[in-house]
Amino acid sequence: MRRLDVLALAFAAALAIAACGQRALSPSAAPEPGPRGRLSLSALLGVTADDGYERALAPRPFVFPDDDGSHAGFRSEWWYFTGVLHTPDGAGARRFGYEMTIFRQALAPRATPRASAWATRDVYMGHFAITDVDGARGGGSDATGDPRFHAHERFARDGLALAGARAQPFAVWVDDWRMDGPAIGGPLPVHLSARDDDGAAIELDVGAEGAGIGQPIAEGDRGLSVKGPAPGNASYYYSRASLATRGHVTLPAASAASPGLAVSFTVLGQSWMDREWSTGALGAAVRGWDWLGVHLSDGRDLMMYRLRDADEKATAASRITVIAPPSAARERGVRSYAADRFALTPIDVWTSAQSGARYPVSFGLDVPDEKIHLVVRPLLVDQELRLAVLYWEGAVSLSGTADGAAISGEGYLELTGYGGGQRQR
Repeated sequence: MRRLDVLALAFAAALAIAACGQRALSPSAAPEPGPRGRLSLSALLGVTADDGYERALAPRPFVFPDDDGSHAGFRSEWWYFTGVLHTPDGAGARRFGYEMTIFRQALAPRATPRASAWATRDVYMGHFAITDVDGARGGGSDATGDPRFHAHERFARDGLALAGARAQPFAVWVDDWRMDGPAIGGPLPVHLSARDDDGAAIELDVGAEGAGIGQPIAEGDRGLSVKGPAPGNASYYYSRASLATRGHVTLPAASAASPGLAVSFTVLGQSWMDREWSTGALGAAVRGWDWLGVHLSDGRDLMMYRLRDADEKATAASRITVIAPPSAARERGVRSYAADRFALTPIDVWTSAQSGARYPVSFGLDVPDEKIHLVVRPLLVDQELRLAVLYWEGAVSLSGTADGAAISGEGYLELTGYGGGQRQR
């Protein structure tokens, strides 16, 4: 479900619109406050049935490389990469989590002809974060957050090519934050490049190795990921899993690990990629969601999203997908289960001293049909992104059993809608 959170996009659009001097919504469509003064998801999206945008209404075949590029007829879309990487030092390897996401948000269904080269119809937001799992905590405190977690964002309009997306050669960018693929085909292997002013940076090559790995996995019903009961409460959604990754992670000069000096680490590991596009996918009853994308030690990958209602119960649209590794004889096997076929049980709740939000950062995950019983735990408890929108997203580990045998794993977890609700600066 993520990966571009629709909530994040809605907030990003509001901020970017202010920066661009334009409005995405007409005065009649201005959002109304929701419970406790917060804007509801449906109000933030502000989409009506006749607004002129395309909608995800029925399954459609994915067409590549075209679907790796932009879908201008839809209001929102995103390109999302996460992974847990380590230095190639054997038993002494140092671990890092990373996230890089670029979001596109349309300000209007169609572009208005203008003479200015600054004119735009779309705004883009980039997020990237680094989790220094094994770094020293240093002088951080609850009031300032854990110095081992570094999160950054950028905004740009598509005018003057300051931001944009194309299918071939594959490229998505916000200023100099870029996702670049090969000249023909694609998007894999893709090069991820992002650097903040404080020196934090990633330079990663993703998906360059592995026969059968990286093939698109259609989520939901042949790529139609239904999120609610109304027509259009859906997105088009595919994933790529088990993407071999290598490159460099650089910690900022101000970090506790490298005071006064940025330090770069050679890293390798695996990444997850999500692609999703929609127009107002979520229904009004959705309060938030939990998303998990992980690689298991038996070679399988697992993706779960739980959409939560006002009572914190999973809605019927929640899903879990289990992806078997490819073999010489067959493609990757994909099995998807509905909300009543898996269960999440919170174990530990972490409260952010900065936002007041309470996140269930560890929980039990049971998939009886697969005989999977896992415990998910954060590799660092404070991985709250206090950016234009507030949410928790970070590296996690897994342990448990599958068909009675011990199993482990690593990946990424996203948690939204748990309170707080204000950007922290």
